[in-house]
Amino acid sequence: MPRPTARLLWPSAPRLVSIAIICAISLSACSDGGESGTPAPTDAASSTTIADAGASDADTDPPTTATEAPATTTTTEAPATTSSVAAASEFLTDQVLDLGGASRNYHLFVPAQAQGAPLVVLLHENGIDPDALLGLNGEPAPFGVWLDIAEREGFAVAAPMGERGWNDCRSDAPSNPSDDDVEFIGALIDEVTATYGTDPSRVFATGLSNGGHMSIRLAEEAPDRIAGFAAIAAADSAASECVSSQTLVPALFMNGSADGLMPFDGGAMINGAMVFASDETVARWVERNGAAEATVETVDDVDPDDGSTVTISRYGAEPGGAPVVFYAVDGGGHNEPSLTEELVGQPPRRGPQNRDIEMAEEVWRFFTEVDS
Repeated sequence: MPRPTARLLWPSAPRLVSIAIICAISLSACSDGGESGTPAPTDAASSTTIADAGASDADTDPPTTATEAPATTTTTEAPATTSSVAAASEFLTDQVLDLGGASRNYHLFVPAQAQGAPLVVLLHENGIDPDALLGLNGEPAPFGVWLDIAEREGFAVAAPMGERGWNDCRSDAPSNPSDDDVEFIGALIDEVTATYGTDPSRVFATGLSNGGHMSIRLAEEAPDRIAGFAAIAAADSAASECVSSQTLVPALFMNGSADGLMPFDGGAMINGAMVFASDETVARWVERNGAAEATVETVDDVDPDDGSTVTISRYGAEPGGAPVVFYAVDGGGHNEPSLTEELVGQPPRRGPQNRDIEMAEEVWRFFTEVDS
């Protein structure tokens, strides 16, 4: 059946996907609405479908949030069989999860065939929300590329909202909230699995900075819930409050040597929290995972003007072990490398952005390798 007219939510860069609004009563009755920078709980979750690429930036409008859920809208109450009959993939904003009387929110991309599909959990850094993480605010967003990949590869993506950030392992990080975010993300995984039939054994987590540290916490305290993680601009806490299970979890780290917020060589972060050096963090995970000796690859310097280069150390999985991969971004800063999403106007202390690799593509390749 024909899909609604597409509206690009990322006017700053070309996208492989676009999002169309599902409207109540008829598609021609849509009315425009504004989008706030921070998602707020709503009585009816907004539902959109992913349409074919091709709409121009001139055709874009802010996303519309419906105040009443139309009969065709998919919500978190949808039956588990929904994914097997879906005609198109969907992007659901501001999904509400009741967690012990408290409401927690998340955005969710669901592929047309979600039954048995992987789920990737994207964790934003402190100070932003899922809209900014995915580029729904119109700004460049390397994590927004995950939506393109999910549409292409057919997996689900969840972008939960932290309360000012995430309660990661750093006991000495004053900005961390006190919420039990391991419980929240576990409940989110359960809800998506029950509603859409995604495979609970194929869940992966990744995030930048505070989100990267939170992905480490999931691997430490809930290794049975995730099949692998990727921490971007993050390292092991030197004052960790996490209880490690020592269970093997495939791990990827991607850190920049010119990061002015999270020291590549270890020490105090900008907020005073102490972290291990990046190479020491990798060594700790190599030992924990019983990984093999590294093979080293130098990435082509695609953009010589970005002032940085990338070296990849791959520690393969020995029999009974799990792999570890380390992307050392020489000259890179506290941000995500990207070929397509150029970050502009960042504070100098964050450091330069590498433009030689696409972070999301590299991480997805790692997840698919450990998933095979």
